[in-house]
Amino acid sequence: MGSKSFTESYILAEIAAQVIDQVGEARAERRMGLGGTGLTYRALESGAIDLYAEYTGTLARVLLKDGSLETPAAIAGRLAPTGLTVSASLGFANTYALAVRADVAERLGLRTIGDLARHPELRAAFSSGFLEREDGWPGLRARYGLALARTEVMEHALTYRAIASGQVDVMDVFSTDGQLERLQLRLLDDDRRFFPDYSAVLLARREMTERYPRTWARLREALEGRLDGAKMARLNAMADLDGRRVSEVAAVFLGGAVPAGPGRHREMLARSSASSPQSSTKEWRPGGGADGSGRLSARRGSARFATCDRSPPSSSSPIRIAFARLIFDSQLPAQADQPKRSKRPASSRTGRAGGSRRTTTTSTASRCSRISVARSASISRRRTCPRWRVC
Repeated sequence: MGSKSFTESYILAEIAAQVIDQVGEARAERRMGLGGTGLTYRALESGAIDLYAEYTGTLARVLLKDGSLETPAAIAGRLAPTGLTVSASLGFANTYALAVRADVAERLGLRTIGDLARHPELRAAFSSGFLEREDGWPGLRARYGLALARTEVMEHALTYRAIASGQVDVMDVFSTDGQLERLQLRLLDDDRRFFPDYSAVLLARREMTERYPRTWARLREALEGRLDGAKMARLNAMADLDGRRVSEVAAVFLGGAVPAGPGRHREMLARSSASSPQSSTKEWRPGGGADGSGRLSARRGSARFATCDRSPPSSSSPIRIAFARLIFDSQLPAQADQPKRSKRPASSRTGRAGGSRRTTTTSTASRCSRISVARSASISRRRTCPRWRVC
């Protein structure tokens, strides 16, 4: 079971994984946070994963390059030669939308996107993706003839705070964002039907559906048409705002028992953001590790090692040993990872040649060592000194 790297995709993947485990026909392996659309789709094509949640608009426009494919049935027909299939809609669409504060909408009489044309003084902040995509601001501005006073690029997390404080008036959102209701934001109606439909579906390998027919049938029964936009937004809010574990959120939807203990998602999000300057608001990885609800990772230099396996580590597994060593080493100061050496800056060896003393200084670089850890696990480390880094 795979997922992209944002909250909603994690939740849908965990719901499906719990359903698979309940059926008992197969065991669900979680491969969460694979990345964006391209990476996750290629993982499905290659067989690295068997199933993940996708959106009809993304399938039609981004992956199949055919905007005329508007229904899951039409998409399934186009996917048939590739060995993939899709379910019917899960019941909600997570599409782009424009949002304003409820008090601003009431004061200015804003109900539709077209109403923005009467208020060019409004200030907007959009995500970089929305500003670049043809189904985002460029196409929307042309369709509605909009000309706002100021349009700037801003990450979603910052934009929510900016619109709540009145620094901006209009922002782009996804229609199932968990913060819409809590911040009292109002979605403007797309009265000219510009945004394509992004209905959520399950995208799967046909080989899996044929090998595990009871599992596929139960997945469709449990999810098709069972999630509306408001319910999905509440599930997203439970993870994003309440800090509940993804496994807990999935259990709430399925009506099962919720594991005890506080959620750790906001803690892990803050830790991930602090350790990686390239991390974006939407690309966070939920915590958990061994319970299957997320990823456990260690970052040093330019390397990132992670495990998504749900099973507990085996003491005899070279993969587990190597990974535990990497986690342990990442907690040590740099000096602890250096080989012991004498106080002299360089070692010397002396000899006699033609009665004269000859001294040869060995450079620090020539004493650097390479150590390979668990080659079978495809994990290797290179140590160099004095300024070592993991390559």
